[in-house]
Amino acid sequence: QSVDTLTKQGIYLFNGTCFAEASYSLVTTSVEAYLGGARTMEFNERVYRSRSRVHYFFLGMGAVASSAAIGNVVTVEMTFEEWLESFRPSAKFWSTKILLSIGFIQTLLLEIPPLSTHLSITEKDLFYASLLCIECFLLSLLHVIAWNPSESWLIDLRNQLSAET
Repeated sequence: QSVDTLTKQGIYLFNGTCFAEASYSLVTTSVEAYLGGARTMEFNERVYRSRSRVHYFFLGMGAVASSAAIGNVVTVEMTFEEWLESFRPSAKFWSTKILLSIGFIQTLLLEIPPLSTHLSITEKDLFYASLLCIECFLLSLLHVIAWNPSESWLIDLRNQLSAET
């Protein structure tokens, strides 16, 4: 029960952080794009002045949420290690940990010099997107290895389901 609650807290924190950042971006961009003009000039100026602080705030929230979610995955992995042995969990858990970390932590790394000083915002965004594509491709190869369709637990599950029908 407590491990279940702990795991869900990490997931809720991660999802909540992503939702808060997406909502902020959607609202500020929509106001600027659709309501623009003199009516929203003061709002747009405030958003522009606080953009850097908000960016770092969400990066910090994301790093904390990613770390908490990874910690929760490790807790589940260690707590249920004996029961998960036939599941061959190592590669499965590593793929989850990597996936949780590449989003926010990689963005934080791009804020460290020399990348932060020599690249424009557009170049950083392109570099981040390109790196993310390469990492997701490599992660998909790990998933092919980790989630082998001929694992014994999956065959047992298929047999059990076919016996029930």
